[in-house]
Amino acid sequence: ILIGTVYTPINELFGFELKISPDGFRVKRGLTSLKHETIPPFRIHALFLRQPLIWRIFKQWEIETVKAAYSSHEEKNFYSDGYAPMVEDKQVLNLVHLVFKKLVNNDSHIENDEKILFEGMFNSNNGTYFKKLRKIVKIFHPLQYSRMSYCITNNVILVRYGFFTRKLAIIPHERAQSFGIKQNFITEKLDLATLEIHLVQHFAGARVKCLNTQLAKEELCRLESLFGTNRLKEEKEQWMKRVYQ
Repeated sequence: ILIGTVYTPINELFGFELKISPDGFRVKRGLTSLKHETIPPFRIHALFLRQPLIWRIFKQWEIETVKAAYSSHEEKNFYSDGYAPMVEDKQVLNLVHLVFKKLVNNDSHIENDEKILFEGMFNSNNGTYFKKLRKIVKIFHPLQYSRMSYCITNNVILVRYGFFTRKLAIIPHERAQSFGIKQNFITEKLDLATLEIHLVQHFAGARVKCLNTQLAKEELCRLESLFGTNRLKEEKEQWMKRVYQ
């Protein structure tokens, strides 16, 4: 079991290459079996950033894509896969911008995107964009409470969580299928609710846990007003012109 646990990721990620082509991102990887994949940018529904504890020493992050399948042989129409398995923290913003042209809004400076992204990646306290949740949340999430937060911009929603492994989900409003609020008996009594962003299939990072119920309702209305605005939509020619600059 231990050998398989170590061997599988090495076999899958060996020789990983990411190249940009007119059709999208071309990925090549594999040790015993070589795999080639082309990921059109418009099929990417979200990005998922994660940094395991030991990777902090080397300042490395993993970026996964959450995308719609393009093959009838896929068991699901949605899955998460590697986009950049190991990338230095300073290069994360560049790779995010290859997929989503702006995080804050289309007229803002790139420095604003850098601030909001780095705050989501590294910060564990109140910041300019991310705010801590109510202290009662410590009852349910004593370890990761300090990092549990979210931020809504004109283009995307960012969800920050994780303790031993830092995690950050980036979801464009236009990729959401719908939104909802979820409560169970206990959270209802404590006036807490989970705000859910429904994608084409379940994705654990697409939810904000333990919000005040009234705040969850207000943010739900805010997300619904931003839904379907297509602020990040680009034609293939526009995307190519931007990434090849």
